[in-house]
Amino acid sequence: MSHNNLYKIWLVINRVSIVKTLYYNFKLLPFKQAKKLPLLIGKNTIVRSTKGVLKIDGHVKTGMISFGVLLIFRDDIRKRNYIDISGEVIFKGHAIFHTGTILKSSKGSKIIFGDNFKLGADSVIYSEKSISFGEMVEMSWNVQILDTDFHFIEKIDTKESFPRTKPISIGNNVWIGNGVCINKGTIIPNGCIVASRSMVNKSFDKQYCILAGTPAKVVKEGFTRVFDFEEESRLAKQFQ
Repeated sequence: MSHNNLYKIWLVINRVSIVKTLYYNFKLLPFKQAKKLPLLIGKNTIVRSTKGVLKIDGHVKTGMISFGVLLIFRDDIRKRNYIDISGEVIFKGHAIFHTGTILKSSKGSKIIFGDNFKLGADSVIYSEKSISFGEMVEMSWNVQILDTDFHFIEKIDTKESFPRTKPISIGNNVWIGNGVCINKGTIIPNGCIVASRSMVNKSFDKQYCILAGTPAKVVKEGFTRVFDFEEESRLAKQFQ
């Protein structure tokens, strides 16, 4: 093993709370899964509730799901992560939650994370009903995903009320830029890009589009993000 890899392992170990990691793996998961320590809990991660259910649906590997451990340029190790599992949370593969993030599944709600999920720093996922992510969904910082308005609204003349919650569905290979707000009832198809500081509050049906604006609309079609690391490296050299 190279010196660089050993250094990375040391950095991760230095950020992990051994006590929290051991405790919550064995509290939340079946022993057969827990003994592999798939959950890495950072030192500044606060677990507010474990009254719900956390499941790993798929092959279990050590450290496959991390909270406040793996860092990029935008992370601040001093910021706290908050986890509240009062509903059902299902992971189907690897997931990274950067620093300062909030994950809340309220009682009766369900959140599904596909493989290779990343949530950027200072972001929030809050569910009272249902939020599902496909495979290879990555988000930048300051992203907010809420399937609820937290309150009801009423039409004054008819006294008609409207649901405060609606499911959110995000497809495969989706990139969400910084400062994006995704509200209840949103559907984002496979391969789409959501531009920075957009607000998405409705269903889209076209794949491989760029969504932008407040509220977001399709501004370009036939585009998707390059997720392959080797291809990104090749392109970076090409456009130097």
